[in-house]
Amino acid sequence: MRTLLAATSIAAVIALGVAFPAVAAYPEKPVTVVVPFPPGGSTDTVARALAWSSGQPDLVGQILHLCAGPEHSTPLVALQDEVRRLFAVHGRRVPPRLSLPAGLFTGALGLASRFMDEKTRRAVGTLPIFLEYLASAQRFENARTQALLARAGIAVPDWENYLGTVLGAYLNAPARGA
Repeated sequence: MRTLLAATSIAAVIALGVAFPAVAAYPEKPVTVVVPFPPGGSTDTVARALAWSSGQPDLVGQILHLCAGPEHSTPLVALQDEVRRLFAVHGRRVPPRLSLPAGLFTGALGLASRFMDEKTRRAVGTLPIFLEYLASAQRFENARTQALLARAGIAVPDWENYLGTVLGAYLNAPARGA
């Protein structure tokens, strides 16, 4: 049965290929990309990178990494400070900062999870995995992408240039279910 299905599928593809003349390369007409954010931000950068790279035949099948890269990676403490500042600017309560050794935190989490419902316990159970990931040395290299985009005059912004816009949109959005 599978052989018959495969043969029928191949025959249909061949028949359709013969029945229809060659199709022009997409797109035949210019494509307009509308970016509902001001120029220079991360959304604009990604849109420009997509628009430019889609017209570059030598980039077919390649992956462009639009991440910070090792030389611009975000220090977690700096990111935490900026997020706390933005929460305060938007009138959101900022809880006190408390630092615990990882082992103590994991132990306290295990003890507290005994008093949680099953759904919450499962969600909280993923925290040690996330914390282990954060403790490992993570590096994302994007020098090649930056060099490629520089050919088109596109600069990849640092996180400081767009975090406020992204987090501000989140903090100004109406609460779900409100």
